[in-house]
Amino acid sequence: EPGVASMFTSTLRSFGFDVVESGNFETFDMTETILISRNGDMKSAKRVADALGIPEERILLEMSPEFYLDATLVIGSDYQSLNMD
Repeated sequence: EPGVASMFTSTLRSFGFDVVESGNFETFDMTETILISRNGDMKSAKRVADALGIPEERILLEMSPEFYLDATLVIGSDYQSLNMD
């Protein structure tokens, strides 16, 4: 949906997180929002997940040295159930 990434960017920044980039994921059929830890620091990923209300079992570890970031948030169609305050 148009504007959802911008909403989450604003929300995450209001929580004190640095949002480097936003864009489309490789697929548009994600039903559940997931968080992917890119640097192996699961504590950082858990802080983001806790802030948004994403269950811990939806935090994945996929280390990617070509990404210079801590985590990737993939917003699913369940985004309205997440914490946006």
